[in-house]
Amino acid sequence: MKFYLPALLVLFGFACGSAKEEVRLAKLPPQIAPSHCRLVGTIVSIDTTRSPNPQDPCAKAPCKAKVKITKILGYGAGFTSPLAEGREVEMTFTFTLAPTTKDLFPNLIATYPGLKTGDTFQADIQAQVKMGEEKPSLVVMGYEVK
Repeated sequence: MKFYLPALLVLFGFACGSAKEEVRLAKLPPQIAPSHCRLVGTIVSIDTTRSPNPQDPCAKAPCKAKVKITKILGYGAGFTSPLAEGREVEMTFTFTLAPTTKDLFPNLIATYPGLKTGDTFQADIQAQVKMGEEKPSLVVMGYEVK
């Protein structure tokens, strides 16, 4: 019984918290997913080219940037495109380089603050090989600003 009372008080405290809407900044999982590389990088330049598809978020905001890899934090199983610190590579940001908004992503719960030239971030990068291409493209599914 001694254990249950503190646990109930903690749960009650959370239940009685304020009703205001909470902004959820996305967090990277503690472990690196298979086929991913966790790194720290800095935005060197942003490609302002937009997608021709009006339904694509990349038609409304830039999605590609040249990134200087500052630090490699680790690899998930099966990541086949080793990266090097100090190297500059092009990356595609799935949720764009702009701050996430309901206009861009109406169903997205997590939010991203956006990135600009000179910003440093930590991300899990996936190397995706597109049909007809030999070189994999590096895709950022989510990030944390450093």
